[in-house]
Amino acid sequence: AETVMRVWSGFFLLLQLYESQGAQGPVCLWLSGLRVPTASQAWMHCTSCSQLQFWSPTERRCVAVGDCGALSVLGPRQALAVGGVKRMNIVSTGGFNLTLSTAIVPALSDFNDGIRALLDLNGRPGSRAVVPLFGYCRDTQQMLTPYYPLGSADHLDQLLAGKQMARADELRVRVRAIEAYLDALVVLHGHTSADARPRVLCDAREGPTKLLSQFLVATLEGQIVLNDVDAAPAVDSSCPTPTGAPGVKCGHRQFLETDFVAPEMLWPHKTRAFSDEDMPCYTEKVDIWRVPKTVAHLFSDVIDHVVTTPSMDIVFRRRMDALKRDCTVRDPLLRPSALEVRQRFHDLAISLLVNLDDEDPDFPTSN
Repeated sequence: AETVMRVWSGFFLLLQLYESQGAQGPVCLWLSGLRVPTASQAWMHCTSCSQLQFWSPTERRCVAVGDCGALSVLGPRQALAVGGVKRMNIVSTGGFNLTLSTAIVPALSDFNDGIRALLDLNGRPGSRAVVPLFGYCRDTQQMLTPYYPLGSADHLDQLLAGKQMARADELRVRVRAIEAYLDALVVLHGHTSADARPRVLCDAREGPTKLLSQFLVATLEGQIVLNDVDAAPAVDSSCPTPTGAPGVKCGHRQFLETDFVAPEMLWPHKTRAFSDEDMPCYTEKVDIWRVPKTVAHLFSDVIDHVVTTPSMDIVFRRRMDALKRDCTVRDPLLRPSALEVRQRFHDLAISLLVNLDDEDPDFPTSN
């Protein structure tokens, strides 16, 4: 089983490289015929379809089901979940189960914000880090996205607990999940497109669990995708920061001080009552402040069982401490960009995994 997992992990890495050169229909066609567990979401790795389309293995072509008429006849519908903004049902079309989301009336504004955000993010290079939008209808306040049977990433621990894998293999899965999370920040912050405005994950200030609930698990190899962007506003010049940069405000209430809330999100005038009008705006660097705790959460305690030798401790802990220190500098201008954080973690992960293989390849199986 471990060998199969390594083979598939390597396969999808190669597929990513192939996609960067522009994967075409035959690759999607071949993937759609696979009958292995990890291929249930393999169609997501196809990039030959245009925006608001997906590859159908039954019709062997890109399918558009995104207009109001098409969405209205999708069925049968199976209840999936109800959130604060939308009600979600599973529907089947084109040979796949998809998620049909319908706005809850009091949250229509947030729902439409989510559609606008997905349209924006799906149009940016690197958009595989974000859930694809297959269709929407403003008349009925509905949108169509993939169905991810593995659920949200805040349940990754429970998913992996049900797998019998060596701790070294579990660590590789968690490293991939962290890199996918950082990939999403790179796209969200506009680093893949020169004219894209950075967006901020506003609905993530409560802690890593809440942040990861906005991601969905695509495969048990650690691929996660950003899904919930109903509260991911773009920075705007109408909301300038104290330095004059375009900014945002995440809501209109005062935030309590926690180690997951960036300092610039706190009311700066201790002797005055909170006023939303006088509250300064802030930039996407609030997302960078949250990175260290989110990474630690995704690593879980598996890292403690793996990083056990002095040489590995030097490779991992010291470099992670340096990354944490840089991400949590009080001055947001001095924090690294999402792109820099992603590169630094990638370099760290390579060193960690190389040392892992060299020093002790035979780790005990996790319980």
